[in-house]
Amino acid sequence: MLIIGILALVIGIIVTIVGAVNKSSAQTRIDQLSGAGKQKIGELLPILQETKASLSEIGDDGAIKENATVMGKPICDNPLTSPIGNVPCLYYSYRVTLKRTEHYMEEQTDANGNKRQVPKTRQVEDTLDSGSSCVQSFQIDDGTGKITVEPQDGVFEGLLKSVDKSETNFRNNMNGVNLSLGRLNINLGNFFGDSNMSSNMSSNMCSSNMSSNMSSNMCSSNMSSNMSSNMSSMSNMSRMTGNSGTPETIKYVEEIIGLDRNLTVVGSVCDNMGEFRLRKSNKHNVLISTKSADEMLSESKASLATAGKMIIGGAIASGAGLILTIIGALLSGD
Repeated sequence: MLIIGILALVIGIIVTIVGAVNKSSAQTRIDQLSGAGKQKIGELLPILQETKASLSEIGDDGAIKENATVMGKPICDNPLTSPIGNVPCLYYSYRVTLKRTEHYMEEQTDANGNKRQVPKTRQVEDTLDSGSSCVQSFQIDDGTGKITVEPQDGVFEGLLKSVDKSETNFRNNMNGVNLSLGRLNINLGNFFGDSNMSSNMSSNMCSSNMSSNMSSNMCSSNMSSNMSSNMSSMSNMSRMTGNSGTPETIKYVEEIIGLDRNLTVVGSVCDNMGEFRLRKSNKHNVLISTKSADEMLSESKASLATAGKMIIGGAIASGAGLILTIIGALLSGD
């Protein structure tokens, strides 16, 4: 009972903390969406321009800060090109992973208390490369006007997958230990060694079909020694990383915000760059999404409700765990 009580107490505390964090995040999102009313650019900018002119007369230039939500078509003269899918976009995020079978030894004790090492295997996933980037600026056109958006440090939601692929024949895209995916060039030497690759390299370089001069030059004792050392290192790396010799799987996923969908942008309209721009405010980073404002608000409210249930459930579990812990401690004391 003591152990059960401690486990319930720990789990309850963890669930409560996670619920509290999620609640805070959801509430922050609701405040941001609720505090930035939907605006028509063609109606908003003239009003702000008049306000700016009035403030300039009293020497208070650059004081415009208006929270706003605008929705429209993105326009960008210098878009990014996604690294794997080669798609024009405003923002991209990608991740390349390697799945492999790792061999290891596990110590086990039999019924007689004898210990022995037992070979085991497990699936391991390594991140080979990942990254993200966004354009410096773009414009939103809602049909009534345009406004420049500065997305730096922004939150990007509703990403669309431009690439989502797994393959086992990835070695067709390899040059030595380098893997080419679109414009990415990833070195796999730190993740696995391939003795077959080393053997093929040796065979190709020291082929009997080569002229005797080339064979003499390329397969000199120093080069042979270096190649032998490299092959040994690759073999050792293979054993260290658990390369089983069976085809591993490369998975690569790329997500983007492209130029072909209407966007919702939530931020603060500022004029301190000499023109009105939509950017992050003092409290919130600019939010850019392929979802509508209503969809984001609905999802945030649902997250808030779920977080509240987690907090209540965690508190109940913590209380029950505390009671069981106390009872268990008293019983063990007897």
